[in-house]
Amino acid sequence: QVPGIVTTGLELWEGDDCASHIFRQRIWGTMNMVQQFVTNSECWKRHMSLNTTTGLDPDNIKIRAAKGFEAADYVVGGYWVWAKLIENLADIGHDSNHMMLMGYDWRLSFSKLEIRDRYFSKLKRQIEDFKSDIGEKSVIVAHSMGSNLVFCFLQWAEMKHKTNGNSKYSGWTDEYVHSVVNIGGPLLGVPSALVRLATGEIKDIQDLGLLGTLFDTYFTPTSRRKLFRSWGGAYSLLPKGGHLVWGSHSFEPADRTSPLLEIEGSETPIKNDLEFLFDTLGDEATELYRNDYSFGFGAPKNMSFKHFTNVLESRLPNAPQMKIFCMYGVQKQAERATVLKRVDDPVNPFRIDTAVQRTNPLTINGVVVTDGDGTVPLISLGFMCVDGWKRTDFNPSALEVVTREYKHSPASFDVRGGPDTGDHVDIMGNYELISNILQIASGQDEVVKDRIYSNIEEISRRVWI
Repeated sequence: QVPGIVTTGLELWEGDDCASHIFRQRIWGTMNMVQQFVTNSECWKRHMSLNTTTGLDPDNIKIRAAKGFEAADYVVGGYWVWAKLIENLADIGHDSNHMMLMGYDWRLSFSKLEIRDRYFSKLKRQIEDFKSDIGEKSVIVAHSMGSNLVFCFLQWAEMKHKTNGNSKYSGWTDEYVHSVVNIGGPLLGVPSALVRLATGEIKDIQDLGLLGTLFDTYFTPTSRRKLFRSWGGAYSLLPKGGHLVWGSHSFEPADRTSPLLEIEGSETPIKNDLEFLFDTLGDEATELYRNDYSFGFGAPKNMSFKHFTNVLESRLPNAPQMKIFCMYGVQKQAERATVLKRVDDPVNPFRIDTAVQRTNPLTINGVVVTDGDGTVPLISLGFMCVDGWKRTDFNPSALEVVTREYKHSPASFDVRGGPDTGDHVDIMGNYELISNILQIASGQDEVVKDRIYSNIEEISRRVWI
């Protein structure tokens, strides 16, 4: 089990005097985090930031991911994430001898996870140990950014196995992995990541009205931007595929909505959204992390680790026996593009223009919304599953990819949406999704079939890749 961004708890192992009283306690992921932020926000922000020169720990500060199922079963005061799935797996006989939750420090870039924590090496060894101890291949269940991390890991594992003297196609994945269950994976990124890194603004805070304004006063967009930009993991969520997927001022997006960024009232359109972030608004942190990832399309001549982070620039492993299950919610509005405005701030000169309201494309408080799971737009959730991985360019061994969508049908009496929610996080408690995962884990994966409610197949046919 591989969690998504922000859902793994983080613990303090070394810090400044202001944080000495919380040694080995959660600085992220519990109510203790809230208390620390309220009582001394500068101390909390300093400890949660990474060194923007190295992408690793600041001097004399060590924050590490919590271990075990407790790392991500609940976050912040009983807010369940993985707890329901873990409990149901236990009901059919699985325990800590048969499953593992591999939490990680989601602040780190994917490459730094291996450099500092040896995360990929530990995950590879754990999967191999399960095969040795139990005699069966592993089912990897990943949520959100965890899915992106898993597909990067599989590329890395194949490369490591090959460099140890194995054949061109090493077969490590085929030998050790039964299937990958991708829950709500933002495989092509999320537009909201671009806005957060460019401006520090968060749509949900803007939607709070006066309360959001008060929060902005206490924790300003510029302060948030500085913190977000220090987190290498955040850059893994930037949109991939460029204008061929997301469109531009001169190229219609595949989902016929809007280019990722627009400056209201500007006569000069943004020609390249990532160049706008890295060059126009760039700083030391963005320059560091732009080299840790790749955001284009098509296999490069010289494959390196950064290309493993992009499903549009890397192939699936040669693993004909493995299956991929893409499971995600639909029919809940997700951020797709943003209208910005200039403000009088030389450090952080753009904000979301909340005055912009449009009907085509639907724009609410400056944010263009489209079908998705409330967080990830449909094109990022489904393109690789229904189209990209159906091509031999991306899937050379033609391994089976099953796409299963879940309609967002929230229960009015349940703040988390109830058993039929398709929300990006709350889907982890969706009754049918859990049932499908139990079927896969118990060897009945053949009964989990394709089911598509959205127009993702139509959208995918318009992607010029």
